[in-house]
Amino acid sequence: MLSLSEAPADKSTSETRKPAATKSKRRNADTGNASADASAQRARRSEIEKKSRQRRQGSLKVMRDEVKVQALRTKFLRLSSEAAALRKEQKQLHQVLHVQQLFRNSFQALSAEFAGAESDPRLDAVGHALFEPLASDACFSIMRDSYDVITRFEAGQDFVTTGSSLFGWSDRRRLDDDASKMIRKLFENQSCERLMEESWRTFSDLEFMRRVVFSSKVSVDLEILQVVNRDALVVRRRTNYRAMGRSFHTVYLLFRLQTASGYTVCFRTIPAPGIQQALGEGEAWIDLFHWTTLSRVPDADGMLTGCEISFGGSIGAGVMNFAAHWMLELIMTVVRWENACIAPLFIK
Repeated sequence: MLSLSEAPADKSTSETRKPAATKSKRRNADTGNASADASAQRARRSEIEKKSRQRRQGSLKVMRDEVKVQALRTKFLRLSSEAAALRKEQKQLHQVLHVQQLFRNSFQALSAEFAGAESDPRLDAVGHALFEPLASDACFSIMRDSYDVITRFEAGQDFVTTGSSLFGWSDRRRLDDDASKMIRKLFENQSCERLMEESWRTFSDLEFMRRVVFSSKVSVDLEILQVVNRDALVVRRRTNYRAMGRSFHTVYLLFRLQTASGYTVCFRTIPAPGIQQALGEGEAWIDLFHWTTLSRVPDADGMLTGCEISFGGSIGAGVMNFAAHWMLELIMTVVRWENACIAPLFIK
């Protein structure tokens, strides 16, 4: 049994322990508050980082979208450019096919002509009562203007070609001028002077023109209406194409000029109101402009021993439905000219 003296001691111990417990509770409360603050701070940092991450992701999405749009824009521009190039190529291919068809037709016509009979009866000359002679000044003016046109055409740089070749003749035309054509060929060891004389004899000898230059399938009337001088003639021509059932009339000035590089022989239609007004049904007036340039060409030693021949021409816009026949006629005229003036061509 405890004594009375021991009881106070226990009370004192109990009283002493109460403040210690209070301090412990206070420390626990402070620790809890600190932990809550830390959790709140972490939550705030997490929210800030989340928003920052969302902003970065939004910026990346915008950048990706811009890259996709730019890629699509670039692709669209590339495809548009390719489409334009394909359209241009398609147009060029159509033109090449057209010229190729003309070459095939000319080859077939030449084959049939050389294989057939050579008989070509002379046709009666057409009347020229309605023709008014050309004055000398007007004649020289036409010659000067024609030479200027030829010089500008041949000096141009924007030429294109189909790449086709017929008996060594290659074609050229201006990009901005579908109505004008030119074909040319280089002849080595051929004198320009001799070829010019042969060409002039060919074009000024009407019987020779009927028999050699024009096809036997075409009915042609030719007549010299006026002799201006030894280098210029006025000729009337009527060409009947049986396949078309039409006749085409023209009156042209045939002349020759000496140039710095060689010679030029030219046909150019001149006005003839009286004849134009007298045309009947199934007949049409046609404006022709043909030229032949003969240019001296040096050999490897610099000697002018060769000759480059260019046949060029255009047709009036009023009879463009005649253009295919005109182009075929030009090609065949060139081949017949070579056959008559230089050497026979053997067509198998």
